[in-house]
Amino acid sequence: MTKRYFGHFEYLKGLLTIDRTLTCTNINLFKHPVFKQEENKAKIITHIFGFKVHTIKLRHFTSIPTKEIFYQQFCADESFCRLDLIVNLLAIENEQGLNDFGWDIYTKMQSILYGKEQAELQKSELKTLIAGGKNALTLPESPLVITTDLKIVDNIRQLALSLFHKEKNIAVEVLKKTNKKRHPISVDRLFFIYQNFSISEIEAIDNCFSRLKEYIGPYRITGFLWPPAIKLFDEITNRISEFYKVVSYKDILFDESSFYTFVKALYRCDDIADWKIDKKNEFMHDFFPKKIRVLTLEVAHPYFRFKNDKLRFTVLDHIVRLKGAFRNNYKDKIENYQVDIILHSADNTNESEFMGDIVNSEFKMVEMLREISEPGVFTIGIQSTDQECLQKFPFCKDMAIICKKELFSDISLKIKYFLEKNLQGLYTFTFESEENKCTYHIRYKNNIVYKFSIQTSLKNIDNQSLENSFSSPEKWNGINVPTMKDDDIYKKVLFHQG
Repeated sequence: MTKRYFGHFEYLKGLLTIDRTLTCTNINLFKHPVFKQEENKAKIITHIFGFKVHTIKLRHFTSIPTKEIFYQQFCADESFCRLDLIVNLLAIENEQGLNDFGWDIYTKMQSILYGKEQAELQKSELKTLIAGGKNALTLPESPLVITTDLKIVDNIRQLALSLFHKEKNIAVEVLKKTNKKRHPISVDRLFFIYQNFSISEIEAIDNCFSRLKEYIGPYRITGFLWPPAIKLFDEITNRISEFYKVVSYKDILFDESSFYTFVKALYRCDDIADWKIDKKNEFMHDFFPKKIRVLTLEVAHPYFRFKNDKLRFTVLDHIVRLKGAFRNNYKDKIENYQVDIILHSADNTNESEFMGDIVNSEFKMVEMLREISEPGVFTIGIQSTDQECLQKFPFCKDMAIICKKELFSDISLKIKYFLEKNLQGLYTFTFESEENKCTYHIRYKNNIVYKFSIQTSLKNIDNQSLENSFSSPEKWNGINVPTMKDDDIYKKVLFHQG
């Protein structure tokens, strides 16, 4: 057995069980061509684990946002039917010294559900998990078990611990089929009333649930209207608001090249083939202006499911249905309509956050450039030649902010203060300074999103051309740009550089 797969074997020992359904996705062992040959499967498992298997199927493991699993535990009457999650949270808080009653409620509930002996065993196991902290959530031997519609089957304590540590995602095992031993249960508010829990105990559970719901917040998702539908932006927005609350919307105007890289970046988090993205850009090529509308929608009672039988990605079912209906209803109103050029949206939580990050990155940069667009200042920019960076981030530009010498210090300070105020969290910036020039590198999750400089001149560009742009700059999207086009400026620079 190769050394490369030894670590996988060790991990598998804690996951595989002697059963007719043996598995694990997300583990490279099973992607190895040797393992794909049916006659080798039983031999390998027998060699590693010392038992014979005749039928081997893969168990399914993946990672899902905690908030999606939380929302999926509501009943048809909109009540929360897994309050045992809340009791586990209270026990964790008790162990951490945040209350003095959590373990009492936990032991009482577990004894009713599983018996006193099992309750004590589960209490001991939960204490061990709590002592492990966040490390207990990494490659757990007993992950949270859910059904294909994201209902909790087993190990709910893993979700409680993830929520306590404010983890956004959680490792789960997905059961394709349930049985008498492994199936979702209901532990709603009536359970605690019928089992004679005291008023103070029920109030403690209610208060903890309210805190958790407030922390998770209302479910929101990001959507987009494409340039071919520009004349219908208001009509479609109003129509969507009849189904879901439109929390906010903003319009963004692109130049042509930025729009194409934006579309590529937007679909980077999706499992869509590159040629389909190129085709979408081709379909929208002749539609101007390149303006999109970004909407934030609030879904009151979200319902999630897996996208397909691969059980890797979740989708918000409401949004999938809405996109299909709106494309069908508005396609006849779009000249030269091609598929999927009216609207788009994130399908799940992770996609929505990714798309929101991309859009917010552009808003902040545009805001900065607008803020400094005063007389005596203009901005030029060309697309980065780093193709990998372009695919990840749509607004990656090498920009130059040109200003008069007497404005250099003032503009430099304005930009520094703006970045310190707005680029927080995952954004960082560094800069290099020299006489009459300052170069900034802005990173998002350690990837360069922007590189730009503030300077008072452009090498090999005559002063008269600069003076003309200083005295009468053109406006693009509220930003001062030179009277000469970017391409002409850079052609001159490159010509003089040979």
